[in-house]
Amino acid sequence: RHVYIPRRMDDTAAGFPLRFTAPKEFHVSPFNDMTGTYEFLFADIRKELRIRINLYRDNELVFYAELSGNPVPLTASNQAKILFKHPLIPHLTIPRIYWEAAKLYFLRKLSYHPKPIPINMMTIRKNPPTLFQRRCMKYILQLLRPIKHGYLRMTVPRGEIEIFGDETSQSRADMTVNDYRFFSRVVLGGDTGLGESYMEGEWDSSAPADLVRVFIENRDTIANGNFVTTAYTKLRDRILHLARENTLIGSRRNIHRHYDLSNDFFKTFLDSTMTYPCGLFLSPEDTLEDAQKNKLDSIIRKARITRDDHVLEIGCGWGGFAMEAVRQTGCRVTGITVSAAQYDYALELVRKAGFEDRITILLRDYRSIKGMYDKIVSIEMLEAVGHRYFGTFFRCCENLLKPGGRMVLQTITIPDQHYEVYRKGTDWIRKYIFPGGHLPSLTAIRSAMTNHSSLTIDHVEGIGLDYVLTLREWRRRFLENIDTVSPMGFDRKFQRKWLYYFACCEAGFAARALGNVQIVVNRPE
Repeated sequence: RHVYIPRRMDDTAAGFPLRFTAPKEFHVSPFNDMTGTYEFLFADIRKELRIRINLYRDNELVFYAELSGNPVPLTASNQAKILFKHPLIPHLTIPRIYWEAAKLYFLRKLSYHPKPIPINMMTIRKNPPTLFQRRCMKYILQLLRPIKHGYLRMTVPRGEIEIFGDETSQSRADMTVNDYRFFSRVVLGGDTGLGESYMEGEWDSSAPADLVRVFIENRDTIANGNFVTTAYTKLRDRILHLARENTLIGSRRNIHRHYDLSNDFFKTFLDSTMTYPCGLFLSPEDTLEDAQKNKLDSIIRKARITRDDHVLEIGCGWGGFAMEAVRQTGCRVTGITVSAAQYDYALELVRKAGFEDRITILLRDYRSIKGMYDKIVSIEMLEAVGHRYFGTFFRCCENLLKPGGRMVLQTITIPDQHYEVYRKGTDWIRKYIFPGGHLPSLTAIRSAMTNHSSLTIDHVEGIGLDYVLTLREWRRRFLENIDTVSPMGFDRKFQRKWLYYFACCEAGFAARALGNVQIVVNRPE
């Protein structure tokens, strides 16, 4: 139940129908989202019963409902007459609602919007927990009791506060559970369920990254989400992940689902050069733009790029590296991407800069590239290759790199100790953010390179902690521009998905559960 306090419109001062408006704040139908404005119209109830509700979205009428009838005295005899005349009507209401809903969904193909968590203070009634949800809550609370590292303060839906861990710890986190569905979702879905629950608004935290970090640091204690109850969900998600293998067709499809969302969307949190990977913060005063410039400088220096070089960039993104390399050295760059949105953006960027004679952008997969190049650069593209194709990737790089040539890779990594478990599983990020994504470990990189090419590793530098600062800046910018995201067609659930993505990654790098490395590779003469 929800209480609306509508605002009366001035044009109704002279008489009926009375007109009131109020923003939509409460979920009623699964075929309408939470956006829009209600218009309430009331006839003179002393003369007739006529109430109409209009729902407008972007000044367009998208739905209306009307209740009308003739007034009769509210007496016991009149009530008995109505009940005798229409004995089944009260019992047919719910079946009729489901019947009409089925027609809207299956015949008219209307989009379905699941019921969100009530967050408005005017919503005066929420669903009580089911027996299963109460048992799941008890199980989760028991699971969290042995937390050893850090401190967690959890507020459950009934308002009680649960404390876990060491209250003197500097690693502190808070969590407010808004709905009992959180507990059943986590029990059935594990760490993936935790992320899905955040997307649905079932829990919040003043600092989600700190909360995820506490969970990471206690993963051995809380089984890293691998409850017996998650077996079916994890098997289902694993099959889905395997179906997204990075074949020539699969890679393009997977990249499309992430990078082709909207260039304008990525502008809400990236720096002005649209550089997506980790920056390199060399001083506390560095801005995000400074950090990304530092990173590009580092790669150009490590690759030893000169004016005479022809550089292949595998995964050129929106063209930031190619532009900087040409500005600094005057080299030639061929950049490849399988994202149509990035391709169009990079082409226009090159054209505006007048670098068409220096930079070539191709909409190609690395497996279809021919020719020989002096240098190869690939910045956080290896994560889109997949374990099965690491060997293919390095064999292609060897074939494309001239003898004596040099390659610089930057990639996110998983610690060797956890790689096999990671390789055989899946997680929330691979399900919702990077379909087909797969992080390598250093040993996996070295093994694939050794077994499938003559390439040798010359130098490795870890810059993982810089990703913490990069992600914090992305999150700050995203929140600063969040009002521009909804008009792009991305709803609240989508926005929370990306906020959770930033939080998960920040926590992973801060806890060193994730790494980021720049690797210098040589091809022998």
